[in-house]
Amino acid sequence: MSEKLSKKEKWENVQKKAFLHWINTYLHRKDESIADIQEGFADGIKLIMFLELLTGTPITDRYTKNPRLKVHKINNNFIALKHLENLGVYLTIAAENLADADPERINLHLGFCWMLLRKFQNVPSSAGDEESKSNPFEERLLDWVKNVLSGYDDISISNFKDFSDGKALLALLETFDSSLVDYQGTDKSDAFLNCTQALTIAEDEINIPMLLEADELAAGEASDKSVVLYLTLLYNAFSEKNQVMGTEQLLERIEELEELYEVLSVAKEDLDERTTILKEENTGLNGTFETLTVETSELQQSSNKAREDWTNERAELLARIEALETQLGELKESAGDSVTQLQETQDTVTKERDELKQAKEELEDELEELQEQFEGLTKKFKKQQKAQAQLEQFADELKEENTVSVNVLRKHLLCHINDMVIWKKFLETDLEYDVANILGTIKTDEEIGGLEFPDQVKALDFELEEENDRLGQLLAVRINERQLLQEAVGEEPVAEVSVSIEEPAEPKEKRERSSRKKRSKKKKA
Repeated sequence: MSEKLSKKEKWENVQKKAFLHWINTYLHRKDESIADIQEGFADGIKLIMFLELLTGTPITDRYTKNPRLKVHKINNNFIALKHLENLGVYLTIAAENLADADPERINLHLGFCWMLLRKFQNVPSSAGDEESKSNPFEERLLDWVKNVLSGYDDISISNFKDFSDGKALLALLETFDSSLVDYQGTDKSDAFLNCTQALTIAEDEINIPMLLEADELAAGEASDKSVVLYLTLLYNAFSEKNQVMGTEQLLERIEELEELYEVLSVAKEDLDERTTILKEENTGLNGTFETLTVETSELQQSSNKAREDWTNERAELLARIEALETQLGELKESAGDSVTQLQETQDTVTKERDELKQAKEELEDELEELQEQFEGLTKKFKKQQKAQAQLEQFADELKEENTVSVNVLRKHLLCHINDMVIWKKFLETDLEYDVANILGTIKTDEEIGGLEFPDQVKALDFELEEENDRLGQLLAVRINERQLLQEAVGEEPVAEVSVSIEEPAEPKEKRERSSRKKRSKKKKA
């Protein structure tokens, strides 16, 4: 985007500033304002308020005073536009356009403002009221300028290009407030300086935005529409000032009439006293009675005339007081509307606060429920941790039991091997023993294979112990037989051959712990 604005963009900016200032001059009467003509009218509230002030007629249709949804904003704008249609205004914008506030369609808003300005801006002209209303807005604005500047002989206004020398603007500012510009004492030979001075004073002292550029205005390059907008803002400033001055002058006149009434009252009392004195003197001065009667008649006539003048002044004063009371009533009614709106706003805020409070309570209830669920899950998690710890403990116990079982099995196997070594000596002899009877009592692999691991260990342990017992019994018989045989032959007994394989001793603490675990498991079962 280039640094210099195009003519179209400059013109749009001029219109935005002008119409924003024009609209706010009305909204300030209710202590309201907008910062942008699109966003300010989007919800329809400020538009309804502005149209009531501009047209002087209230909008009776109900509208949403706190619009949140777009449909509420569109409905408010529709009510405002419907009010204009009822007044015979041809509309150039839709309610949806106002609610959207699309910057790309700013021309719709500007055209809408132009239509309102030309329709409702009441600018008097030199023609009569009916003829004035039929004249175009621009002509009435020029007539107003001509009437205001009729006392300046060196200024002639026939069109909007005649403002290029800046003298007319300086004269308008002097007419508005003589302390702002000294027209006669100003060097008006330089049009650019005149325009610069007038635009700067208007902006600094009257708060009228600088819609025009001094160099373009002085060169005659400013558009007529730009000059029309600027003069419209000046006219509004004059109107506001005249309204304030009219009220102040009326109040001053009322004070003057009150003072005059007090003077007349004092004069009447003085006249009555003098009349009384004259009547008392007349009783003793018959010769001067006629003279006194004439003087009394003259005084009476003077008093009547003064009374008549006072009565007329009093009637005029009462009429003005009545007009002031009417204006005061209208102001009170306007203030009442503002109070009603404030009350409605307060009710809406209270309702929203209650809804937020209720929502907060619901959230707190949900938080308590979530807290309870969290505590329940925590307890469940602890139980699962405890169960897992028990399972791990059980696994450790089972592992220790398996280790004990393996150690027991190993012990018996060692004993069996030891016995088998001993048995070897006897098996080499010619003694006979019933091997089939021994093997018939031992369980087979198929019988043991169908049992659980602890039961298999117990079964093997049992079989090994049984076999060791049988081997021990048979060994004892063989030893006895051999001793008897040796004694019969006369030989010395042969020392017993034994093979001893030591096994690691099981720690006492481990045996006690295993025994306690077995007793605990039995209790649980």
